Amino acid sequence: MIAMKRTGVLAVIAAGVGFASSQSLSSQCQSGLTQLVLSSDTTCLNAQALVAVVTADSSTSLVNPINNWLTGLCAQPACSNSTLATVVTAIVNNCQSDISSLGLGNVSASELTSVVQQAYPTVRKVLCLSNSGNNNTLCATETLTNIQNSVGTLSKSGVESLVNQLSNGQIPNVPSSALCTDCNKESFNIIKADFPDLVSSQVVSEVSGECGATFVDGADPSSVTQSANTGTATPQSAASNDGVSSLGALGGILVSSIITVATGFAFIA
Repeated sequence: MIAMKRTGVLAVIAAGVGFASSQSLSSQCQSGLTQLVLSSDTTCLNAQALVAVVTADSSTSLVNPINNWLTGLCAQPACSNSTLATVVTAIVNNCQSDISSLGLGNVSASELTSVVQQAYPTVRKVLCLSNSGNNNTLCATETLTNIQNSVGTLSKSGVESLVNQLSNGQIPNVPSSALCTDCNKESFNIIKADFPDLVSSQVVSEVSGECGATFVDGADPSSVTQSANTGTATPQSAASNDGVSSLGALGGILVSSIITVATGFAFIA
């Protein structure tokens, strides 16, 4: 999670994790995404590792499965722009009704591809930050754990409860100490550097009020490092059925991943 405003952080986590754990995709969307998920082109998204997320029972914390997914994702070379375009086009062509159910209306593949290609490198950098002061834990995992310690288990049922609270205007009590961390300071630095137009002076002022002036001073915390593989994957378009289950659910993860990449910064503005 990549922002400091408490409501924004919780909303993005709830929307991303909640939709990712859903298996309610339309049959057309599931069918259209099957080959995409199986394709070696999408190895850069480490989609198959998300089986553990979608098959977890309703009371099991999703933090460890998500951590395992992100660890593998960060170890893979980055997705190429052509792979991202292939993924977005497949999703838009096959899952328009599912995308509309997220309140995004009708989106064109070209428009969404452009947004995803611009946002993906920054989102990947943020997701692959790690904290050497916390046993090299991924920063995303650290933040999820901090929030879980405050709001209760981030299981499927726990996330559903969190979504309901947020939709009713109820903001769970998450202390600033859970969000104003070195990890999230570096995330803020990355977003400000890559998307300066999104980080207005008002945003800086609000973040400073929440986390203190040193949080927005631009200095990079020495304990936070980048774990992302610096290579770029070469599209191969090969597919295999070995070891893959819950393809409809994996498709849901893929959809939510792309939508999160495309919209993950919106709450900063």
